[in-house]
Formats: sequence, C-alpha cells, structure tokens
Amino acid sequence: MRKLAVILPVVVLFPAASPAEEAPSTSANLALTSNYVSRGFTQSWGRPALQGGIDHIRPSGLFAGLWFSTLSTKEFRDGPLEVDLYGGMTGSMAGLNWTAAAYYYLYPGSSSPFVGNRRYDYAEAKLGLSQGAWSINGYWVLTQRWFGTFSDARGSSYLELGYTADLGEGWTLPVQAGFGQIRKHPEARWRQARFGLNKSLDGGLNLLLTVSRAWDRDQFYTSANYSIDPQGLVPVKRLGPTQWALTLSKSW
Repeated sequence: MRKLAVILPVVVLFPAASPAEEAPSTSANLALTSNYVSRGFTQSWGRPALQGGIDHIRPSGLFAGLWFSTLSTKEFRDGPLEVDLYGGMTGSMAGLNWTAAAYYYLYPGSSSPFVGNRRYDYAEAKLGLSQGAWSINGYWVLTQRWFGTFSDARGSSYLELGYTADLGEGWTLPVQAGFGQIRKHPEARWRQARFGLNKSLDGGLNLLLTVSRAWDRDQFYTSANYSIDPQGLVPVKRLGPTQWALTLSKSW
C-alpha cells in the first residue's frame, strides 16, 4: 500500500567508479510478516506475507532497487504479488539528509473489481528530509490512475512524519503519522498512525512489532468491504481498523 517504469534506465546512467573512487554497494533483504500493512491499510487481508528486495547505490548517492511482497487475492483479484521499482538520489545539505526518487508500483495480473477492471498500477515521486531521529517524506502521484480507484488522481499526495527513539542495546521505538489526499476527491482523504518496537539482532536479523490504524472522515476506505466470489462482492472485512504486524527480516 506502501514506482516509475522510466526509472529502470537510471541504473545505466550510473558512471563507472574510478580506481580511486569508493566502490558501489549492493544489498538484499528478505522478510516474513504476519500482516502487510501500507499507510494504515492491510494489503494481505490480515494474513502473513513474504517480502524482499535488492538495492544498489553508487558513491555519488544515486540508487536503484526492487522490492516485492505477496498479497491477498481477496483484495487484489488474480494478483497475488506487488513489485515496486524505484530509483533516485540521496545527499546532504546544511546538516539535513535529503532523498529525491521515483517509484512505480506494479500489481501483475490484478485489476479492480469495482471500477471497470482498472489496473492497480501507479507511479509516485518522493522528496524526503531527515535529521537525527526525525524524518519527513512527501509523495506525489504521477499517473492519472491510482490504485484501481481513480482515473484523475495525478497530483494527489501523501505526507509522512516520522520519529525513531533510540532505546539502547539495539532497541528502537519508531513512531509515524501519515496524511493522504486524492486530488478532486475530498471524501477520499485519510490519516494514519503507526507505533513500533524494533530490535536489531545478530547476523543481520531484525524483529519489528507494529500497530497501526487508519481514519477517514467520510469512511471512504474504513467502511469498505472487499471480497470476491462467483456470485459477486461479499462484504466480510474492513480494511481500516487497528492492524498488528510482527515482522522478522534478514539483510545481507
């Protein structure tokens, strides 16, 4: 729930490192989560999901990567997978760290049962700033279509504020608040909050427990029920209430 197709060529634009230059780095990650929650909403029907990705970064700050997660076909008809492609650049200025990037979110084979079989795929641009434990990230929709729901969503936005408290001995407490709006559709605005407890373990392992919740004034999302059967739509699950997730991840 939480990336642009044109960003794949970004990789070929990276200049080759000279002998005196720091070498580029590539990392990978794999995770098993009890519930894939993005921006306050479950993407896996409250059930486990397998996730992973690979990232490549140059000494100049240019980066590109790929990330995936399994999904619930009760929410994403005929599409059990999300694939995110992204690329951009990071740097620092006046004591602030910044990130500028583009993302393309792919949902292969999946289409919305609610709005004319519209695909879920969409693209966003991101601008982010961080300093110490604080961060702020803004995302703006680049495509006309958004998440199988709207066909006039270009310019819609999502703002995310974060703070991570260091508790010592590998423990951290991440806190996050998000504010989303769909351009021209005030009924589709929402807010979300997430609290977590994170423990860094030996061998690149990490354990994270989170609780999150989404709110929307007009209940555009939080009263929506999603499921498909041969007879049509069956209302069985709300996507907005409090969501818990326990995630074990491994980085290389």
